Amino acid sequence: MTGVCLGFCLLLFSQVAQNSSSFLVGDWYGEEQPNDPNVLWLARFWPDGRFEAEFRTCRKTQTIDEIDQGSWTYRNGVTDVTSLFVDGRPIHVIDRYKTLSFDGSKHVYRHERTGFVFTAVRVGAQFEIPSCNLSS
Repeated sequence: MTGVCLGFCLLLFSQVAQNSSSFLVGDWYGEEQPNDPNVLWLARFWPDGRFEAEFRTCRKTQTIDEIDQGSWTYRNGVTDVTSLFVDGRPIHVIDRYKTLSFDGSKHVYRHERTGFVFTAVRVGAQFEIPSCNLSS
């Protein structure tokens, strides 16, 4: 889940934004991962090139949380996300995403390797991933 999830995360935008990485800075929420519609995620991108992505997978009565950390770069409509840690364990995975559209509050982008299209919406710094509905 880590590499593709970071795409998670990770988050890339339109023509105006194509020339600047500043549009990516902030907090972004999305749902779904390739082959798994039960994942909720929140990605935070800082101006110094760091990111942190939280993933919550909801499986019947089980909630699985994961935190990925690493770095990101943006150039010519492409974001490269390098995962360096998953739940504190070192890894080194690089994922590339192509921005398809960006309107200031919604970012649509495609994972280069899988072709999966992500949609992320900008959220406030205090936003938290919703709980899984464990009552059903």
